[in-house]
Amino acid sequence: MKIYAKDFCQIVQGQWLAKEPSLDGVLNGVSIDSRDPEDFSQKVFFAIKGQRRDGHDFVWDVLKKDIGVLVVCSDFAKRFSSRLLEAQCNQSFLVCSVKDTLVALHRLAQHWRQQNKWKVIGITGSAGKTSTKHFCQLLLEQHFKVKSSPKSFNNHYGVPLAILSASEDLDFFIQEIGMNQKGEIAFLSQLVQPDIAVVLQVGSSHIGLLGSKEEIAKEKEQIYHHTSRDAVLVFNRDNVYTQSMLEKIKKLMPTKTILSFSSQDASADVFLSLKEVLEDSLVLTGHIEKETASNIKVNIVGSAHLSNLSAAGAVAMAAGMKPDQIWQALPACKLPPGRNQWVNLKCGARVLFDAYNASAESVMALLDHFLSFIIQGKRILILGDFLEMGSYLEPFHQHLADRLYRYQQESDSQQQLHRIWFIGSQAELFGQSMAKAGWLKQNIVCGEEVKQHWNKKVNELKQNATHFVPVYLSNSDDLYLADKILSMLDPSFVLALKASRKMQMEKILDRWQPVDFHAL
Repeated sequence: MKIYAKDFCQIVQGQWLAKEPSLDGVLNGVSIDSRDPEDFSQKVFFAIKGQRRDGHDFVWDVLKKDIGVLVVCSDFAKRFSSRLLEAQCNQSFLVCSVKDTLVALHRLAQHWRQQNKWKVIGITGSAGKTSTKHFCQLLLEQHFKVKSSPKSFNNHYGVPLAILSASEDLDFFIQEIGMNQKGEIAFLSQLVQPDIAVVLQVGSSHIGLLGSKEEIAKEKEQIYHHTSRDAVLVFNRDNVYTQSMLEKIKKLMPTKTILSFSSQDASADVFLSLKEVLEDSLVLTGHIEKETASNIKVNIVGSAHLSNLSAAGAVAMAAGMKPDQIWQALPACKLPPGRNQWVNLKCGARVLFDAYNASAESVMALLDHFLSFIIQGKRILILGDFLEMGSYLEPFHQHLADRLYRYQQESDSQQQLHRIWFIGSQAELFGQSMAKAGWLKQNIVCGEEVKQHWNKKVNELKQNATHFVPVYLSNSDDLYLADKILSMLDPSFVLALKASRKMQMEKILDRWQPVDFHAL
């Protein structure tokens, strides 16, 4: 972001406290975090009052960092006016007071969006947003100057910060749009005004917030209603809710350009299907518009990402890439760190690490791949808290336990799970669900019992794996158990780690001496 300081107060609808900016002063960058390690010179710091912390509590820390402009609420400016004026006498910063600092941040982001010629690609959906965003960038950067929103900057705070991080010389900016409350997608879509918009799918994420998939679909659909005038709308033909959106939008907006993607319906503009699923990659076939191709190998783990690849292909087409260019670029797609990432351990065992999020869809997708015949080896499954479920948490735990029990009953001894370990505050719920599903209660252990159980029962695994499958429960990343698992590993073992990002499952992985792990 580069904005003249003299225009700043008018843009955010605020007032300067005493000192006025120089006519040629330029503001460059925005922050809402006092711990930001970057240089604060010429930056704007917004003191945002969040749900957990109030940025006004850290104003005096920020003023030690040679800030350019400090934006505070009017009440704070009045209460501490003398102290702020004194600080201004000794430093060169400016103070802008506004009614609401978050609203002011949104106004600045909207201004920057309107001042630039780059086009915004808006991506939302119950799952796959970040992966699809990543695929889109890898495709588009073959022919355009592209940037995407960092990490998961997809809410009321992250979206404006992401937009303000976009430089003037871009062709496209890819913005992930999330939802933590009703009306958020409509609001954020109005803020960014996508030129290309896509709803990847409607699933069970946020069902605890909105009550049903139908209500989730209504919220997701809002991105299509708040696009730029000449926007291209991209639809998934494989999801019943997004297909319904497509039919509705065709009637409501007959002049809009519409593209679709699918892995099931060959009438879609972008149709990708799986020719082969390998342990560490997918082999694709299909057509993009009228351009067909086959044997396209993409180094992505898990067939669940086929839909995300198809969506990225449709977005690239909407952005102006030709079908043959998209086919040529698809092998460049890969997953960002922390998502379905194979990691080799020093002992020779391998780990499938997927601990960036844990929606219902992503958990089952991980199991689909890890428990399939494609994976060879003695399986150990490590799970952590699922923090994206809301009121759907208990039914999901039971669904998961039933799924694992069926797998164990239907698999031969070579394919069965050898260990299951659940870490976190949901460990007790997981254990109860496993017992209800049919797992032997004496093999579900927790806390200090783990040490006794391991020493007493470990040899039984070698004798009768079918009836003895330990299920370990712990409230934290128990290093004793991590080390015990490490002690039994050899090249014949394959492990999977799945949990929400806040669980920081890489701590367990680091304990096992990875040789090629790219940190999150």
